[in-house]
Amino acid sequence: INFVFFGTESGGYMEYPRFVPLNAYDPRLRPWYVATKTEAKLVMSEPYITNTTNDLVVSFTKPVVQEGAMVGVVGLTVRLDELMNSVAGVRLGKTGSIWVLSPDRHFMLSPLNREWIMHTPDELGLSGLSSLGYGDAASFEGVVEGRTLLMRTLVSEQSGLYFVAAMDKAEVLSQATVVTNL
Repeated sequence: INFVFFGTESGGYMEYPRFVPLNAYDPRLRPWYVATKTEAKLVMSEPYITNTTNDLVVSFTKPVVQEGAMVGVVGLTVRLDELMNSVAGVRLGKTGSIWVLSPDRHFMLSPLNREWIMHTPDELGLSGLSSLGYGDAASFEGVVEGRTLLMRTLVSEQSGLYFVAAMDKAEVLSQATVVTNL
C-alpha cells in the first residue's frame, strides 16, 4: 500500500503519508471518487498515473456512509510495479506465468510481457485471448505471440479482476504423457 486517503462530500481530503498539493485539489472531481459514489461495494480503479508522483497505480475505494447518507470515499492505492514484483516470482512450470487484468480487461500484471501493461488483448492484437472472460473459471487454448497456450481464467467476485494462468500446451502435454506412462 503506497497511501491511504479519504475524500469528503464537502471537498475535504486527507492522505497518509501526507499529501501537500501545489494546486487546489478537489477529490470529488477525481475519477476514483466519481466511480465510487454510485457503488455500495468495493471499487477497483483502472490503472492510472498519479498527478503528483507519476507512479502507475490502482486504487481500491469504498463509499463512507453515515446515517444513510454518503459522506465521502475512503481508499488505498498500490503501485503496480510493486504488485508486479510480488507476482513475477510465481512461475508455472518452465513456460507458464500468471497475468492479472482489470475488470475492463487491461493488463495490470504480465511478468513476461511488461509492454502489455495498460493495454487490452484487442489493442495488442492478441486474438488468442478472445475467449478471455467467458464465464468464471473458464479454460481455453489460444495462440499468443506464436505460442500455443493452455489458459485458465478466474474472475474475482470482489474486485472483478481476471486472473489468468497460462502455460505452453507442449509442457502440459509432456507432463500428461509422463503420468500416462507411469
